Amino acid sequence: MKILFPVLNLLICPIVIFCQSETEILQKSFDKCQSIQKGYYEMIRSMKYMHDNDTNISHNHTYFFKTLSDTLHPFLFHNHIIFSNGFKSEMIYTGSELYTLNPADSTGTRTDKSLWPQQIKNRCRQTTFYRPLVSARKNPLSIWKNQANDPYQFNMLPDTVLNGTSCFVISAYQYPREDTAEMISTLRHSYIFRISQRDFLPLQMEEVFDLLFNKDTLYQIEKLELHKLDTILPADDTFFTSDAIPSNYRIEDYTPYEIPPLLPDGTEAPDWTLPTTDETNLHLKDLRGNLVLLDFFYRSCYPCIKAIPGLNNLDRKYRHRGLIIIGVNPLDQADTVLKSFLQSMDISYPVVLKAREVAETYNVQVYPSLYLIDQEGKIIFTQTGYSEENEQQLEKMINDYLKNK
Repeated sequence: MKILFPVLNLLICPIVIFCQSETEILQKSFDKCQSIQKGYYEMIRSMKYMHDNDTNISHNHTYFFKTLSDTLHPFLFHNHIIFSNGFKSEMIYTGSELYTLNPADSTGTRTDKSLWPQQIKNRCRQTTFYRPLVSARKNPLSIWKNQANDPYQFNMLPDTVLNGTSCFVISAYQYPREDTAEMISTLRHSYIFRISQRDFLPLQMEEVFDLLFNKDTLYQIEKLELHKLDTILPADDTFFTSDAIPSNYRIEDYTPYEIPPLLPDGTEAPDWTLPTTDETNLHLKDLRGNLVLLDFFYRSCYPCIKAIPGLNNLDRKYRHRGLIIIGVNPLDQADTVLKSFLQSMDISYPVVLKAREVAETYNVQVYPSLYLIDQEGKIIFTQTGYSEENEQQLEKMINDYLKNK
């Protein structure tokens, strides 16, 4: 019998290790991360946005300190980000102030929590952290806990080795109920986690969205990979204070940014010459004598997509009466994806590309933005965003103008 026990232990131990369910491993990984209260990590983020064919890579170096007493943001942080194009940014949240620093010119902005709490909350939400490690309430490792609506399907994939560490690999797929009334819907939302078999630390997370925009399928993928984690910080803990800012930096207090208004009615529309999707050039001045409607849009802009059926309707109703609609796209490239999108939206009016500078000249910062230009080339009406009320207002303006000509 004394000989059998070690043999049985050898047989049983691997079963205990490897027969854990996906949710048990995710729970242990979540508990592991929640037990880490402070530290320093290095992460590589790969991000492919739905409107972009390229993958953007950044290196994030972050000090963090979790605190339950802060109701605005759950942890203090000092975050350095280095982007693939060489641009660097730095942020420090002290618990009472948020410092946004630009190492390129040694300048920074100080945002006071007592004055601008919502601005700080929004900026922190827009900042990328290693979410499995630092998030609490919306931690991706805990998605299995809320399975009431559109539950995730979990699968254990073959184990892998990541940077010399053996890892569990778990996939989670969610197929939301399709809303046929909406132009945009999520076809699939998925995660892949790579979790250390030694200590259950999550070493990598991928999150993918497959979306349907009208009849156009888009996808967005983000991969976060943990490369270093230290849970012991030096005793001189100045990472989360303004003392961490070099003395040569010029710090200004935050002031809200005001979006400049669109160009005023009565001014002459700035001229431009831009290439169309048909690889011909279109010159705005050549359209004099017509009523011209410029629609500044891009492919993955949801309000822009909502506005397109109404623009198609205007094109059909008023083209023969002298209305010319031009889609002005400052972001998308002339590729098969864009052409497929234009076809799926039944856009028959011309679309011009490479319009980033034109959008800046026209003060366009909200999409869609629309300019109605009269037969003499002067702006007579502008509009931003989409709503049914906007659509009706635009058609009334077009109809009234053409009725009097």
